[in-house]
Amino acid sequence: MTTQNNPLKQQATLVGAGLGGVMMAIRLARRNFNVDVYERRPSVSQAHAAQRSFTVTLSKRGLMALNEIGLMEAALKISSPISGRMVHNPDGTTTYVPYSKDNREQLHAIRRNDINALLYAAAQQFPNIRFFFNQSLTRMDKATNTLWFQDQSQPQHAATEVQAPLIVGCDGVFSAVRQQMQRGERADFHQDFLDWGYKDVFIPAQPNGQHALQAGALHLWPRGNCTFFAFPNIDGTFSGNFIAPFEFAEQLTTPEAHAELLQREFSDLLAVAPALPQTLAALPMSHFITMHTTQWHYKDRIVLLGDAAHAVTPFWGEGMNSAFEDTAVLDNCLADAPDDRLAAFARFQTLRKPNTDLLAQLAKQNFVELRDTTASLRVVARKTIERKLYQLFPDKWLPLNIMISHRAMSYTEAVARYQKQQRLARRFGMNVLAFLFAIGPAAHRSLQKLTRATRRERRTQQMPMDKVMQ
Repeated sequence: MTTQNNPLKQQATLVGAGLGGVMMAIRLARRNFNVDVYERRPSVSQAHAAQRSFTVTLSKRGLMALNEIGLMEAALKISSPISGRMVHNPDGTTTYVPYSKDNREQLHAIRRNDINALLYAAAQQFPNIRFFFNQSLTRMDKATNTLWFQDQSQPQHAATEVQAPLIVGCDGVFSAVRQQMQRGERADFHQDFLDWGYKDVFIPAQPNGQHALQAGALHLWPRGNCTFFAFPNIDGTFSGNFIAPFEFAEQLTTPEAHAELLQREFSDLLAVAPALPQTLAALPMSHFITMHTTQWHYKDRIVLLGDAAHAVTPFWGEGMNSAFEDTAVLDNCLADAPDDRLAAFARFQTLRKPNTDLLAQLAKQNFVELRDTTASLRVVARKTIERKLYQLFPDKWLPLNIMISHRAMSYTEAVARYQKQQRLARRFGMNVLAFLFAIGPAAHRSLQKLTRATRRERRTQQMPMDKVMQ
């Protein structure tokens, strides 16, 4: 990684040492900024060793952003490729649905702590980046760009005052920078919570270190009233998510209640993770939050990125990738207007906000599909037809997941093209074709069940009465 030449060093203060924050620190350091990063949690290296970590997925836009700072290959080495969905049906059978026409278009599952540690190690190579951990932002005066940080390891000491010509808020969905920046401003702000929540769990590796479920796939157990997801990790484990309505989950108060649910709805999962009932009973439910705000910057002094500006639910797997893309776009805007930071910030919001607003909608829609209809024969048939069309006409027909996760086009461009394709498909009867594809296997299975039932009835009728009574 090289530092871009700039004879006059500028000062930037970043609040938040998460994924987007550390990547933005690296980008600013390459532009010869002196960068100070304040984080309320302990050191990233300490957190990496001690804290629970869930798994996220890298898509095309995230990999591109990592490649721009020289970290793509390193990230791929600590990730697990995912080529499709493995749907676990209630009857114990499985259905594999590839993401693409071949295995070249993959997602890459990586533990959040692993990629955070990778970025942190890269940032430490820059002498013009400094990290300050255990520092909680307590107050900010936007008129003078002054911040006050409280050292959480020394709460008896007074807060430290910091003067910051440029402030970047990367401090997540409950951003203190955003709250302080928008105080007294005409800034619309809205957050909503799904009435479903989640619990993070791990599915252990087999004694030989291999995955207990098929590697290379996102595993789904869609059951309507609750569901499980499982992402492969490089150490043979899976990171799992139990997702359910709060009202439903609150009725499951004991390991025995969880065991009964798992045995009834997820017996194949329970077979490879027998400790799940105890784990689930001990964990609280976490929230899925979507957040929108109309104001991403204040004058030429303060700017927000990542979840601080646009938190989304994880059902497209694009939250981290979108934050990484934020840093790339903001970096380019600063490069295009080096002497007009206000214009750079305004351009950044103009380019990104329509896309992140749309991503929030897509994530909610995909939640319904993953929860309820992934196992639907019609959904499987539609995806099979779309994948075949993509294979036959790769330049003309692109499934939505390919455009979102495996292309560099904007979310708005992807959705506009997909809607155009769908209008064309309806004109040529693809919905009817998907219906015929769906009822074929369904009719076949129904006929098999009817045949088996008829045979059992005939055998019963042919048995002596004393055998029947037994």
